Amino acid sequence: MRRPILAIVLAAIAPFAWPAARAMASDAEIEKMITEISAARIEARIRKLVAFETRNSLSDTQSETKGIGAARKRLSSRHPIPQPPREAPCAAPFWPSSSL
Repeated sequence: MRRPILAIVLAAIAPFAWPAARAMASDAEIEKMITEISAARIEARIRKLVAFETRNSLSDTQSETKGIGAARKRLSSRHPIPQPPREAPCAAPFWPSSSL
């Protein structure tokens, strides 16, 4: 008689135990992120943004040192945008039929 009751109780408690364990794990992740915050790195990033003088979207887009162009180039050099894999060209393009 005890085993079925124990199984029912465990089945009832299990859904609530998993989120609690996950929350503890995420708390540890959050703590790790917080300890990685560096005032010196934040200050260096702000100083670098200030060095662009302006990030107005109408500013020079080709400059290496000033304006939106320099900011864009810095971001793209530090965080490259992943490109989708290129597919091999096929012999004939796919043309959908018009008789649907």
